[in-house]
Amino acid sequence: MPQAPSILLIDDGELDDVRELLEEIGVEFLHLRGGSIPDNLTPPRHLVVTSPRRALDVAKRGMTSEKPGGPEGIVVVQEDSPTLRRMLRQAGYDFLVRRPVHRSALRLLLLRAVYQGPERRSEERLPSGYEITYQLGLKRRAGVLADLSTRGCRLLTTARVEPGSQLRIRLGSDVTSVDPLEMGGRVVRCEPGEVLGSNAAGYSLGIRFELLSAPVRSQLREIVASGFVGGGLPQMPTAPVTPMVEQALPPVRRVRPPGPGLEGAERRQHRRKTYSQKLTILRDEARRVVMGRDLSMGGMRIEPHASLTVGDEIRLALYAQDDREPIEVEAVVARDHGPEGLALRFLALPPDVAERLEELVADLPSVEMLADGEAGSLGAILSKILPHR
Repeated sequence: MPQAPSILLIDDGELDDVRELLEEIGVEFLHLRGGSIPDNLTPPRHLVVTSPRRALDVAKRGMTSEKPGGPEGIVVVQEDSPTLRRMLRQAGYDFLVRRPVHRSALRLLLLRAVYQGPERRSEERLPSGYEITYQLGLKRRAGVLADLSTRGCRLLTTARVEPGSQLRIRLGSDVTSVDPLEMGGRVVRCEPGEVLGSNAAGYSLGIRFELLSAPVRSQLREIVASGFVGGGLPQMPTAPVTPMVEQALPPVRRVRPPGPGLEGAERRQHRRKTYSQKLTILRDEARRVVMGRDLSMGGMRIEPHASLTVGDEIRLALYAQDDREPIEVEAVVARDHGPEGLALRFLALPPDVAERLEELVADLPSVEMLADGEAGSLGAILSKILPHR
């Protein structure tokens, strides 16, 4: 069967600029218009991009699942509201992009998802196997924690729970190795499965965490960053995973094969070499993309970055909402907060840069990280590490 596409783009004609960027990057993608979405659709390997009109329908089809290495979800909007953002969070989307958005910022976000994001997501999901309890309404039930990430978890239970249901999960000290931890979440999917360590029929619940307080989110990130759940090595789940339904997808682009003989072989070799060089360039660029948070006139916090340590001086391009040139600032890595990221302190700002930065701080971000909630997304800014002058 043909492999699922790297990126799935679903719209009704509103996202032609996204399509143009994907074609420019040269990444494989499948573009479907609203009326041509099949009933059984294989999730893409890396990313799904859609419009608000199609977002909930796409989520119902499992395109925003929390499975290891699953695709990121981006919704591009012209107008948004707290209600829409809440619905998108509940549906499992990762980013909301507000128009007008800097074309380069949108391009960087796509690169980040394809060449950097999936590897990070798969590393952040830890296998488990510990018995836990969860509360659904007034009832407290037992379940087995199959795996855990900073954004959600997979729970095996004998009870069927309808998608959209809210519940609270309690991780005991045997799971956290410290104090018990309680988290609220919402069921994003319920699939037939088998309860861990038992022959009884049951269900696998995909759960997305919601509205976590800063201390709880920090403790959860520390657990995931430690590389194991509980006081020892994790108990590996033995329950079979429900196989993903495959669907034959039409090829995105057909390439006419070269003619026979040495000339055709040389052309093929040249194409492979050119593609490999372009792929290396794109991956290198993606590694320099960072998501900033808590932007202020004095600095900001960025996600953890393997090549940066405390004391490093870097130059950053901050992308605003319009098509003006990005704001270039110089900064030093002031503190390392582990899984919480790196604190940057801006160095001396020229007056014109300080004026533009002040406007950016006061404005809504064009790219919002939905998983962080309303307060956590304030001051989010897509940035790129630049070479030193």
